[in-house]
Amino acid sequence: MARDRRSEILDVAGEIFLEQGYAAASMSAIAARLGGSKGTLYNYFTSKEELFRAYVERQCALSAETIFGGDIESSDIAALLTDLGFRYLTRLTSDDKMRHLRTVIAEAGRNPEIGAMFFETGPGSGRRRLAAIFERAAAERRLNAPDPLRAADQFLALCQATLYKQRLFNVATVPTADAIREDVKAAVATFMAAYGA
Repeated sequence: MARDRRSEILDVAGEIFLEQGYAAASMSAIAARLGGSKGTLYNYFTSKEELFRAYVERQCALSAETIFGGDIESSDIAALLTDLGFRYLTRLTSDDKMRHLRTVIAEAGRNPEIGAMFFETGPGSGRRRLAAIFERAAAERRLNAPDPLRAADQFLALCQATLYKQRLFNVATVPTADAIREDVKAAVATFMAAYGA
């Protein structure tokens, strides 16, 4: 039951952080929307910062579950990256993820610890998971990647080259699945030209 209440708090806190930004959001506003007291809120989270951290960590975990939810054991590296890249770019360019990213980026300017925590929990964790896939593929001579972590960074950057940047700066709407596939196809082709065994 406590777990359900914690999730409910994170849901409501997330709505308020996205609507008002971290700085303007208050524990009082979160408690009011929950229909409880600040005292109840503090039973679960000792501060607004701790609550924001928990919200960010949960968002990162949801992203990882979505992105790495496919067949990451496939022996066909290009097919694996096409699937993973599609999941990654779809999640990254969604309205929900964009709102979340903009909120974290705005707060990271004032609070570098939040930025560092987000990077470690989200992008940092994802790049390490992808690097582990590349390391196995290199050991099996399916990929020529002497520095798997750099290769992971470069693949992710290739996926972010166009649609993600347009979305981040709010100059484009959510891309279609076909547009995402085209971007990922180009990213995979470029990556395989550089790292293909």
